[in-house]
Amino acid sequence: QFTTAIDNGLNDKEFEDAYYYRARSYHLLSRSDPPSSDQAILYYGAYLKQYPAGRWHDDAAYYLLSMKSATGSNVQRIASLKDFAASYPASRHNVEVLLSIGKAYLAGENFSEAATTFASITNKYPGTAEAYYLLGTTYEKQQPDSALISWGKAAEVTPVSAWTARALHSLMQHSQAHKNYSRAVAC
Repeated sequence: QFTTAIDNGLNDKEFEDAYYYRARSYHLLSRSDPPSSDQAILYYGAYLKQYPAGRWHDDAAYYLLSMKSATGSNVQRIASLKDFAASYPASRHNVEVLLSIGKAYLAGENFSEAATTFASITNKYPGTAEAYYLLGTTYEKQQPDSALISWGKAAEVTPVSAWTARALHSLMQHSQAHKNYSRAVAC
């Protein structure tokens, strides 16, 4: 429908919206129909080219990044994510992008860079329980005391979230493993 609307002409605002929503529709469709991802990538690119300062530019760039970075090496993924963060410093998606960078470092067992990235997120976005949880996970084997502090901070900044539940579970497991039953019960 969006392609038909684009081909038949719309006013400027509607035209821009149709361009974006066509790409977004293919993106969402690609979850159940993977070949649609090629169309989504094509249409996001077309939107970004047609509307370099468009109102959906930030979202289109982020979704295009997320689709393209799903494939390729970890090094390529990190480079693409860092490029996005540098190109879009005010993006509403920066927390997710930075978390993805940290997770990529963690997956590549580059614990130092992962810890630096997650710590940076907690400084810039202090209410991000996921970053505290992942920072704790990064520290778990090498700096267990720092891991406990990070997991505790996750529960402190966001008392009710899936990441807080994971952090509390990690705290409880660590406490039980080290026979600190009073801390385990407190979790």
